[in-house]
Amino acid sequence: RELKNSQDWSRIYKIGTVLLFLIYPLAALPFICIEIYNRKRYAFSLLAIYLGYFAMLYPPTGDLYRYYQSFVLYSTLSFSEFLDVLTNMMDILQPFLFWGVAKLGMTCDSVRFLYLYIACELIFTMYYELTEGNGKPKNLNFLLFILLLMFLRFERYTVRFGMSTVFFVFGWYRIFFFNKRSFWLLILLAILNHFSFILPTLALIGARCISFRPK
Repeated sequence: RELKNSQDWSRIYKIGTVLLFLIYPLAALPFICIEIYNRKRYAFSLLAIYLGYFAMLYPPTGDLYRYYQSFVLYSTLSFSEFLDVLTNMMDILQPFLFWGVAKLGMTCDSVRFLYLYIACELIFTMYYELTEGNGKPKNLNFLLFILLLMFLRFERYTVRFGMSTVFFVFGWYRIFFFNKRSFWLLILLAILNHFSFILPTLALIGARCISFRPK
């Protein structure tokens, strides 16, 4: 009975945290941190969404300004015109996203939100899995997570190279540690988002072939 009451309380706390997040994300942040301390997986996803909101507030400077100019250009193109422009490009993932969100009536900020949310979700997933069952006390794992947040520069993941880096690293992590062949798709997305990742991908394929070569 005591276990059931504990599970019921945990479920109520989770529902309350999610509802508060939907109403007022900033007020939900302390409860999200408590749930992260308690290693509740959903809390990491809520924090990733929360950080994604900040990406929408970044001023369009540097690469972000060039992205905004591209977004304005793509928003004026028909699909056939967009494909004509795309034939001269090697990095095609972000232009597709820009064109798609523009046709849906959304803003350029939506792509920045999507990039940072996905990047944080993948990074937090790696942290969660690598610290799961490591025998460390919860307070130490939580401290490691705080240090991770302090050392990450989240603005990097709103640009193509940073996002492709996360795609590539997470794909490599799942392929080598879990033998998940489906995550070659993430490697492909890294290349489509930033073509320079073709070189580390070739190195990854070579390392994979060597690891399976009979002795």
